[in-house]
Amino acid sequence: MKIRQIVLTLPLVTALAACGPAESPPPASNPDKATTVPSEPAAPTDAATPADLPQQLEAGRSWTLAGASDASLQSVAEAAGIFIEVQDARLVGYAGCNRFSAPLTRGEGTAIQLGAAVATKRACVSDALNAAEQRFLETLTAVRRFELSEQGLSLSTADGASLSFTAGRPGGSEGEASQAEGT
Repeated sequence: MKIRQIVLTLPLVTALAACGPAESPPPASNPDKATTVPSEPAAPTDAATPADLPQQLEAGRSWTLAGASDASLQSVAEAAGIFIEVQDARLVGYAGCNRFSAPLTRGEGTAIQLGAAVATKRACVSDALNAAEQRFLETLTAVRRFELSEQGLSLSTADGASLSFTAGRPGGSEGEASQAEGT
């Protein structure tokens, strides 16, 4: 199984490496031009604004669902323990009943796109939880943008639906191995 993952992941890693930033040319060595150093440091601010926060989804970072624009999903968000974790070119996690995995494509700035999610086939304990899990996965795969703020991570779709997450896993753990590994 591990070899299969490596074989399937290798082309993705190679493609992502090819998409990396080009090397910048070395600085011109012109002794007539002096490098300027700011005379005063920037004034510290008490709170970072969303524009100040790096807008980058970091691999290995987990996020717990805290809210959703869909009322049926919002009502079970906290109790279901839904979380996501960024893993290089994939988004993995727990959708309330099942673990899932979806390919993640990063675009310009905060643009992202998720492919079709694959999930385990465990039965949900209730019809309401099953419906919420399906709605979560549908919304998640329709996501087109993300935004990081002091409150956490917000994912939004082109039609205005949104999912809000707080940092960490349900219960506050940020373990090394994902609960979603192997999906």
